[in-house]
Amino acid sequence: MTDNEQTNFSEIFTFRNGKTRPKSEGKYKVYGSGGLIGTCADTNTDGNVSVIGRVGTKCGNVFFVQDPSYVTDNAIIAKTKENFDPYYGYYLLKNKKLNRLRHGSGQPLINQDTLNGLKTPSLSKQQELSCAELLSSIDKKIKLNQQMNQTLEEVAKTLFKSWFIDFDPVRAKAEGRSTGLSKEISDLFPDSFEESELGEIPRGWKVDPLSQITSFKNGFAFKSKDWSDIGAPVIKIGNVKPLILDIDGCSFISDELAELHIEYLLSRGDIMIGMTGYVGETCLVPKLKRMPYQNQRVGKLIPNEEYLNAFLFSFLRQSKFKKKVEEISQGSAQQNVSGASILEIKFINSSNELIKQFSGITSALFEKILFNYEENLILTELRGTLLPKLISGELRIPDAEKLVEEAGV
Repeated sequence: MTDNEQTNFSEIFTFRNGKTRPKSEGKYKVYGSGGLIGTCADTNTDGNVSVIGRVGTKCGNVFFVQDPSYVTDNAIIAKTKENFDPYYGYYLLKNKKLNRLRHGSGQPLINQDTLNGLKTPSLSKQQELSCAELLSSIDKKIKLNQQMNQTLEEVAKTLFKSWFIDFDPVRAKAEGRSTGLSKEISDLFPDSFEESELGEIPRGWKVDPLSQITSFKNGFAFKSKDWSDIGAPVIKIGNVKPLILDIDGCSFISDELAELHIEYLLSRGDIMIGMTGYVGETCLVPKLKRMPYQNQRVGKLIPNEEYLNAFLFSFLRQSKFKKKVEEISQGSAQQNVSGASILEIKFINSSNELIKQFSGITSALFEKILFNYEENLILTELRGTLLPKLISGELRIPDAEKLVEEAGV
């Protein structure tokens, strides 16, 4: 191999467009240009292929599909030829940042001719395999963290539902059964119920509005003229994703303007809520390289006491809360909800001691969720740094492995 030796993508891949999505539901996953969109009873790929967004806003998006699946006509299927590793092919496509190659004034488009015409530096078979193995180890760690976060949140939500919605320990005590909890915690639950405006609740507990435990702060109404190409990030409603804030696609303001609005600077662990569009969506703010500012229609809920953080966020993450926000929102074209309306939403309030016990258990879960997400940000950046250097042969595998080991993968 010479330094200038190149291989055409047409020698590495076989490209073909997906097909119209079948109407029937089934056990096989269906993928469009942006990823998973449903299921069907048929397949048009055996798996171990890369899928490329062909049209629309996700044009040039690349993801890997491991199992037999169905790919729609909004995407292109890229299957590596016999002498090439499928994962190496996936990273080749990722490295090309295909969204930059899309064309079309109306509907963005990328076609097979464009893909076949691409080239990449030629590597030995062993280099290809080592490259794919190293990069996939990072992806596996990212995926593991994502799955762990889903599990951790589910544990917190399940415990909240058991204690403060279904009242399982109270029912157990009322029926003379063990609560399965320590005596210290079990003693904090009553052994009978009483009626309330929300129905049957544990005796001695109250129905209170959220204003009893939290305050609300709306973001600043930054104007279109305030936006800058670089500077301080500003989150909008689209950044409020389930569980963890995502600043991809956020806007920016100048450093000078940021200094004038420092009160809207967010901190790690802040609780955010969507006020327009996807009303009632809630998330935590992770630690970022540069912390973002809060734009209007993105709300922040500020618990009155620190021990209320985990309790409040667990309540907000219950599906019933989001449905309630949707019910009280206004607007036919786009849903809107006010901070005052959110603070009027009722919850079942127990004792401070019980809430502290709950928070003592679940705070560690949410801290681990934030840590895992922050680790994934580091890993994603590391992958982005290594990918072009490994594909070009600029970085040797042992050196890359050392960097990955230092990152704790």
